[in-house]
Amino acid sequence: MLLVGILAVVRIFPGGFHVLATARNQALAQQLARQLLERVSAAPDGIPEQIVPVTYTPVSGAVRVDSAAYRIPGDTAPPGDGVDSKGMVLQNGTEVGYWPYVSGANILRRIVNEGHRVPAPRAVGSDFGGLLMLTFAPVLTDTDDYVSAIVYQPAFDVVGADMALLQGTPSGGVEREYQYYADKVSGPTATLYLPRATAPNGVSPRTYRVSFTAWVQKTVTLVVRREVAGTVTIDSDPAGGYVAAGESFTDTNHNGVWDTGEPFVDADGNGQYDAGIAANPSNLVQLAAGEVLDSLELDSIRVARQFAQVTSFTPGEPYEYKRINWELGQLLFNPAGYNYYESRQEGRVPLVARVTYDVFDWRILHEDFRIPSSSPLQLRLSVPSLRPKNAVLPDSQLNGGLNVPLPTFDTTASTVVLENRDFALIDRETGGIFLPTSYNVDYTQGSITFVDNDANPANGLQMGVILPGATSPTAIDAGGRAVTALYMANGDWSVQPMKSADAYLASVVKPNAAEYFIKLPPPAGPNPDPVEVQRRIYFPWADLNQRVRVGVAWYHDVNGNLKQLRDQDFLITSSKTDVIGQPFVDLIDADPNAVGLTDLEYGYALKNVEGLSISSRTFWNTGYFTLSNDPTENLKRLIRYRQGTHASAMETSILRRSP
Repeated sequence: MLLVGILAVVRIFPGGFHVLATARNQALAQQLARQLLERVSAAPDGIPEQIVPVTYTPVSGAVRVDSAAYRIPGDTAPPGDGVDSKGMVLQNGTEVGYWPYVSGANILRRIVNEGHRVPAPRAVGSDFGGLLMLTFAPVLTDTDDYVSAIVYQPAFDVVGADMALLQGTPSGGVEREYQYYADKVSGPTATLYLPRATAPNGVSPRTYRVSFTAWVQKTVTLVVRREVAGTVTIDSDPAGGYVAAGESFTDTNHNGVWDTGEPFVDADGNGQYDAGIAANPSNLVQLAAGEVLDSLELDSIRVARQFAQVTSFTPGEPYEYKRINWELGQLLFNPAGYNYYESRQEGRVPLVARVTYDVFDWRILHEDFRIPSSSPLQLRLSVPSLRPKNAVLPDSQLNGGLNVPLPTFDTTASTVVLENRDFALIDRETGGIFLPTSYNVDYTQGSITFVDNDANPANGLQMGVILPGATSPTAIDAGGRAVTALYMANGDWSVQPMKSADAYLASVVKPNAAEYFIKLPPPAGPNPDPVEVQRRIYFPWADLNQRVRVGVAWYHDVNGNLKQLRDQDFLITSSKTDVIGQPFVDLIDADPNAVGLTDLEYGYALKNVEGLSISSRTFWNTGYFTLSNDPTENLKRLIRYRQGTHASAMETSILRRSP
């Protein structure tokens, strides 16, 4: 009778159960979002400068991952025109990625300049150095292991703090490692002067990451804007001093080879150094026949020294690191980097490493905790229903695991091998991966029980771990150890941060990442732009709904009075009727009488436009769809599935200058 009564209640009140499930999911979404913000805010120096969307471009034999600040945060559609029967998104018949990796939360996956002081050195497996574990790992590498044969060209770069820019040419010939010079930037002979290490040739080459905005004259009447980024390698020399990194930023004879005076060459157009010219200045601006460099935007120039990736450390060289586990975002820095201080205009500062990378999959949830040191040796995770191997995925295929290679010990072959598991437990002190025999996971309840491998409480909780580079497991007392659990959840849960740029630079066209755009009045005569455009500050679509702070704004009010706004916070919004077609902040929200920004009185209209917010966003979707042999139909099914995705967000305010 009781069973019959329960069934009757379920049939009569299905909506009530749906409401309860929705409420539980909303509460869990808020919990996951809050946990992420707490984890990020606990280490504010590690907050990245910006997090931006990406897109995918098939190139010869590979897929290049590019930033795409034009994408709207709510745009979760896959970047293709079809989906094949394996779930691979297609662009004109070319695979660009498995659909969960190139849609949904994973649209927003580029972490820009996640900064950390170089960690204190310690023993890490058989090595010694400063261990850094990237905040949002796993990381997208050149392959998506276990899923496809695609070769990716993702972002991955490690640099120090930005160097100080001086205008003009170096004087005296004595280099200062924290300064560089820019000269003649307003014309076609723009030149950068970078410091050269004082050492014998070939002993201490330095590589710098250089980025700037260039204006290129395509025709007599057409000048176009190009975003430029790349690296410049300067060999050491006993004379030290500065080296001119290019007189014209051009390849005047278009031979695709670096020549004196035309160093910025990119023959294959991939934005990277061509083979054979790695010791020469960077190949950044590629000019077609008939094109001429017009100028560089001075405020856009950024130069930072790059860390060298090595397999063995050079004694005393602070700018070195090893990728001991690329997929898990584990980097080991030269011990010399920890006690190394750099001179800056504000004084001596510790060496900072800033890492730019692409997140592998936001659906891999992180949970940081300490392993219990006494009974009960059990811990309940935040999500009550974990996704095990061979579970049915949303596209009705079977789950292979996290699709991240994890080490385990093959007892038959007596060696360490890699495998695809559905759960990972990482020791934060050593970077080691705990063996699955050291814990049991209850996927239904979302709990983990830790196993004392020798069943002897007298010597602590003995658990097996594979240390980086090890060929066999090591038993450690894991009680009280700080660890990170990686897992996925049923319902396709994902949680990710969203962040406005640390600082925004002015642009004279529609803004790209970390830029703003304003329409200023002409020097004389009436302003032809609509009134609302005159008082608005425009931002890239990727920053919609983010908060920014305007340090200084000069504007006129309805009575023609010149007024100043200082340290005012705004929310970036949008309007379908705006003629510029970009999201914006409107001065009228701070002063109802504001009419238009002006630079006519003081030479500038805005100063110190900075990002103010970091938020976290949670997605979940309990739906399913099936894949057919029709790519067009599969794309429609995927889009319908994405339309059933639920989202929840949480925001906090933080204003911080990146290193």
